[in-house]
Amino acid sequence: MNMKIIIAAFAIILAIGSVAVRVVLDTPQAFAETQSADETKSMNHAHEAVGAMYMLGDLAIENVTARATVPGAKVGGGYLTITNNGQEADTLIKGATDIAGELQIHEMKMDGDVMKMRQLEQGIIIEPGKTVTLKPGGLHIMFMGLEAPLEKDTSFKATLNFAKAGAIEVEFNIMDAKHFMTNHNH
Repeated sequence: MNMKIIIAAFAIILAIGSVAVRVVLDTPQAFAETQSADETKSMNHAHEAVGAMYMLGDLAIENVTARATVPGAKVGGGYLTITNNGQEADTLIKGATDIAGELQIHEMKMDGDVMKMRQLEQGIIIEPGKTVTLKPGGLHIMFMGLEAPLEKDTSFKATLNFAKAGAIEVEFNIMDAKHFMTNHNH
């Protein structure tokens, strides 16, 4: 078989599969009648964690998660994916949340043999047609001065501010550390 035909067939199969997955994730209520309230709540929570997408102008924001913290922790990490579907760059410049004294935008990177973290006071630029993923070990959000621990399977709201698109409220779904070790989307 011709390699181009094989590649095209594979691409079609992937496209159909992703549409089917999106339909299932976007319609959890269709299954609610055959499930208990706890099962439905669980499925809806998974839908929020995996399938929630926020639109702000040309920006698409998804995979909004935070890592659960230990009792007494004063800082926490937040992660998400931002896609710029527009013709101009935009910048995630700041944010705010009621669960912490401050929401900061950070970067971790190697400096020789040492991993260093620093606040990006100018924010994160999202170039047109590009996707930026905030994840452990790279670009991320820090919640400084937590009021209480971030507990697994709960959520909280935060406002993200962009230089051009403006502000949007998103919901961070809190996952345990294992989620971030096995899920490469975050």
